[in-house]
Amino acid sequence: MDCTGAVRREQICREYNVTAVGCYVLFDERTIRSDAGGRIITDKYYLFTCICENPHREEVIKCGQPTARHLCELSGQTLPSEFNPFQGEYEGGGDGGGVNHGNAVHWHPSRRQLHNAIMLFITRYGERLQPNSPIFSIKENVERNIEEPVEARSVCGVNTIIGKFGTTMSEILQYFSRFRPVRDFHFNILEQILQERGIDENNFI
Repeated sequence: MDCTGAVRREQICREYNVTAVGCYVLFDERTIRSDAGGRIITDKYYLFTCICENPHREEVIKCGQPTARHLCELSGQTLPSEFNPFQGEYEGGGDGGGVNHGNAVHWHPSRRQLHNAIMLFITRYGERLQPNSPIFSIKENVERNIEEPVEARSVCGVNTIIGKFGTTMSEILQYFSRFRPVRDFHFNILEQILQERGIDENNFI
């Protein structure tokens, strides 16, 4: 959705529920055309979902940092930190986590594992996701109460979404490794949660 200019962005934030989904790196010479003026972005981009209830409309915004910062200021959100799956290149307060909660807050290991899985999935398949995709609402839920253990229903939900795309986390990581060395990700806690729930299909392997 076009968000060129301050006046247009103010209008969007009045008419839509604007949610900052995250900041994602571009790789393998991929580019994104910014919705703020059409500039070609080559390094990283910010993704927003915009949902209007009356009349019902669903849109996305992809843009660079200056526009993203303005949208976050208008909507009362914190600018997401960068999520980068590759070794030695990430920002976001030193952990590449993709969400900005400040340095004093520590993630529960189970919640961190699921958040990493979600961010890897969005980085891989973001261009195919619709604004109302369940992965976005699960991500928003996972980013609340980050010091608490993750809810089993969120783990099961992400497991189902990954399966519907016909892939696994191992295959997603293998895909990224074709371009550069990938960070060391673990999903053992999520696998244990699925096992405890009696779910045979494990897409975190």
